[in-house]
Order: sequence, then C-alpha cells, then structure tokens
Amino acid sequence: MLNRPINNLLKKLGSNFIPIILGAFSTILVLTMLTSVIQKSVDYKEGQGATESIRANKTIENNTLFMIVV
Repeated sequence: MLNRPINNLLKKLGSNFIPIILGAFSTILVLTMLTSVIQKSVDYKEGQGATESIRANKTIENNTLFMIVV
C-alpha cells in the first residue's frame, strides 16, 4: 500500500534521490547547529548593570598596579 508511492517517487527521481536526501539532511543539520553557535551581540554602556552574567573572551589583567608595586 505504501510501497507503490515510494516506488513511483524513486522512479521519477532516479539517481538523484540520494544526493537530494543528503542535501536535505545536511541543510537541516547545519541550521540546527547554527542556533547554538551564533553569539548574541549586546551593547552595554559604561556604568550600566548587566542583566545576565557576562563572560569575557580573553583574560584582562591589571598591569599598571603590578608595575607600581614592583
């Protein structure tokens, strides 16, 4: 019952069936992963309190205080 429509679809697509399926799954996979990779961009002004915790992408050290003590 379900085999007839699937067989008709396979005959129409021929050898293009597997590349179409791979392309569709790849597109869905990339779009799914992008939602967790894309970073949010937020502008904060000086003295403004952050509404959520902020994580710096590099370590910032207070070198001027270190040079005064040495």
